Amino acid sequence: IHTNLLYSTSNLSIDFLASGGRGEFYNGEDIIARHTLKDEVIEVDQTGRGATKAWEGTSRLGIDYTFSNNDKLSGAYYFKGNSSSTLRDSKTLFTPLSENITSQSLSKSDGSGHSILQNARLQYDGHKGLIAGVDFTRYHKPHELYFWDKSDKGTETNMLNKTEQNVSRYSIFINQTHTISSWQLNYGVQGEYAKSDNLLEYFYDKV
Repeated sequence: IHTNLLYSTSNLSIDFLASGGRGEFYNGEDIIARHTLKDEVIEVDQTGRGATKAWEGTSRLGIDYTFSNNDKLSGAYYFKGNSSSTLRDSKTLFTPLSENITSQSLSKSDGSGHSILQNARLQYDGHKGLIAGVDFTRYHKPHELYFWDKSDKGTETNMLNKTEQNVSRYSIFINQTHTISSWQLNYGVQGEYAKSDNLLEYFYDKV
């Protein structure tokens, strides 16, 4: 999906852009392998199936206004986001070739997460060489993964992993340009502040 809108007059311009999509993906594999463990050959027969659902979207809104003295005020907002979830099941059989005994393991994993990126910018361009503005960026990305495994011997394992990332950045700037004959004099100041927070939680249980 893609949308683009534009409105324009002699001193005002507004543009809007949006695009997005979603999908479902499926995968699977059947694997047979032989491994040597303590001088014994073990055949591993594994079947796995997985399904993923995902979407993503992007949008931008921009506004430009020109004053009667040719000063210009511009603003823009940008957004990008995506989300996905994956569910997977697998079955594994372990068979020592020297014995006719097969052990079995069942496992399942469920993962989900999303990310959001936002940016907002406001800028003033003066006809006498002054440029000033502010800029803000925000990024947010949480994710969660759950894993479960159970063997036919009764052993059961549960694991949960949570992560989250948050980043914020602020910026302000002022610049001035003077034209003297064929020379230009530029000076200004810019300040930035950035903050990052990261979270990790891990849970493990085996019975």
